Amino acid sequence: MDDKNSTYTINFKEIVFGGFKNNLLAIVFMLILVSSAFFAGSFYTKVQYLQGNEDALGGNNPTLANSGKENQPVEKINTEVIKPTDRDHIKGNAKADIIVIEYSDFSCPFCKTYHDTMNKIIDDYGDKVGWVFRHFPLVSLHPLAFKQAEASECVAKLGGQVKFWDFTDSVFASKVQVTEEESAKIAGQLGINTTQLKSCLDGGEMTARVEGDYQSGIKAGVNGTPGNFIMNIKTGETVPLKGAVPYDQMKKAIDSMLQ
Repeated sequence: MDDKNSTYTINFKEIVFGGFKNNLLAIVFMLILVSSAFFAGSFYTKVQYLQGNEDALGGNNPTLANSGKENQPVEKINTEVIKPTDRDHIKGNAKADIIVIEYSDFSCPFCKTYHDTMNKIIDDYGDKVGWVFRHFPLVSLHPLAFKQAEASECVAKLGGQVKFWDFTDSVFASKVQVTEEESAKIAGQLGINTTQLKSCLDGGEMTARVEGDYQSGIKAGVNGTPGNFIMNIKTGETVPLKGAVPYDQMKKAIDSMLQ
């Protein structure tokens, strides 16, 4: 009798604890599967994110309107708004078949980089390419940008197109913060009457011009700086380019349109 009870007790323990061990192993196994799936999914998501943001790795991100984030694409193209007009500031050949239209912000570091690139493009392509500069000051990120843009327009009014581009080059090349006083200093070095410049700025004479550029950028689908377009004036073909596009990529895009 004792042997039977002993045997029964042993079998009962084996069943209970054996089942418990099996269930525990099953739970551990399931946890491993779930964890593996989670990490695999996270890895896939990260790869997809990086693939979708290659420009972020290249350092040519645009500064975004209404946010501190970067590297967002131009969403739509309104060619009628983008097309150059007589009121535009154009460097290079204003009658060229290929025109680069840039929406820029004087305080944007990516715009500074792109400005150097575009100067080289104009030097290298001669009369084959024109470059339009329009204002897109992101005041939420760069409080001085709107006043800098106004100053450049006052310089254009007082000194003409050549002085406008000289002022633009100087602002982007400046090693110090370009305040209103610094803008006046730069303008004075270019031969602009600083008293007249101050009057132009204080009177808000160029506010509407800067605001007009900004609104045209919004209509064109620009949401960050630099916001760029390459347009074939003859065919109307227009290609949006986001951020501080490197020289080699700009050259490739322009050469493609010239063919």
